[in-house]
Amino acid sequence: MTLDEDHCLVCGSPPHGVHFGVFSCRACAAFFRRTIAIGKSYSCRRGTKNCPVSKGVKNICRFCRYRKCIQVGMVFNENATPSTSTSPRSSDIDRAPSDAADPPTKAALLPDITISENRVNYDFQPLLDIISETLSGEKLRVGPSDGQVRYSPLLTLHYAFRHIDPDVVCTAPQLPHVKKVDLKILFREMEHFFIRVSKFAMCCKEFADLPGPDKWQVYRRSASILFYVVKPYWTLKKFGTDLNDRRFCLGESWYIDVQNFEYHAVEFSQKCSDEMNRLFKPFTDMMYQTVLTPMRELHITEKELLFLLAHTLWNVKGVPGLSAQTVEVAERFVDEVTSELHNYYVYEMRMDSYAVRLTKLVKLLANFEKLWRLKRELMDVAAVFEIFRCSLFNESLFG
Repeated sequence: MTLDEDHCLVCGSPPHGVHFGVFSCRACAAFFRRTIAIGKSYSCRRGTKNCPVSKGVKNICRFCRYRKCIQVGMVFNENATPSTSTSPRSSDIDRAPSDAADPPTKAALLPDITISENRVNYDFQPLLDIISETLSGEKLRVGPSDGQVRYSPLLTLHYAFRHIDPDVVCTAPQLPHVKKVDLKILFREMEHFFIRVSKFAMCCKEFADLPGPDKWQVYRRSASILFYVVKPYWTLKKFGTDLNDRRFCLGESWYIDVQNFEYHAVEFSQKCSDEMNRLFKPFTDMMYQTVLTPMRELHITEKELLFLLAHTLWNVKGVPGLSAQTVEVAERFVDEVTSELHNYYVYEMRMDSYAVRLTKLVKLLANFEKLWRLKRELMDVAAVFEIFRCSLFNESLFG
């Protein structure tokens, strides 16, 4: 996912550089500077306060253009020198904290994962300590004007996504094809993903302000489900929308052929390995069929991905013990995101009717939930029949 360095965040024209904290073209930067300098106030030409603001529109409504400047994060600073470069200065923009592209430093100290007697053995407490430290800390800064203006929910998630964006994490120029998926590598990468999700969530002020116990429950509920959102989307970005392409980006820097792979651990007997693959390979195929394929059919956009991420993070239905205030915060956040998606469909995509497209997104959300529940059932079956056990996916953790 790009971070919109390729177009003006106000009107979509080619950007000139970073002006007033955001990428913008000369015209929008000059318009914002002039409006602030003379203290100009405007009235909406149509009276709707949601006029289209884009490079293809003649006589853009000045009220809506100025409001768009504020919404994307423009902040006037009397002492600021206008940018003349197409590259952002470090003082102008803080789109990604320094560790966004790398596994968290403390994650390198996680204990080794071992497997014996069909059980994954390791101490998961260090992982929980890292996550707890993030969740109990301060809200993480996102965009260049964070703290000075309130970003809309979708814009907040746009910046926050960098923490879990595989394109940021992966440094390999080409992804290798893996036929035998080493479980210890897969589980370690999932631990790193869970750590990154905690940072993604803490970019949202609404989440960071939740009471501690509620924050953990909301995070825990969404962390593993977000895996089912991000991996298929990355596959689409890497390999395109061909419905017959069987490649799937299961790892941080590698992919599988969903018709020709197996889960593997050298410690497993052949019988155990066969039984485990019989259980879990269909699950991976289900993720391919019920998430990646619909995403490809939709040609899902970045804004729609953010809509799915928002609903997944804030899906608190059935989460036990949450306060009424937390439920209200979740509902309000989701309502705002849904309203933003409406504006995106109407004013950016110029859609007369988007009911079918929105229905397909809602079906995707239901499919995420089905995958989460199926994984829990499969882990229970594997444990009961002593095929496979992993404490990371206990119900009290990420199960």
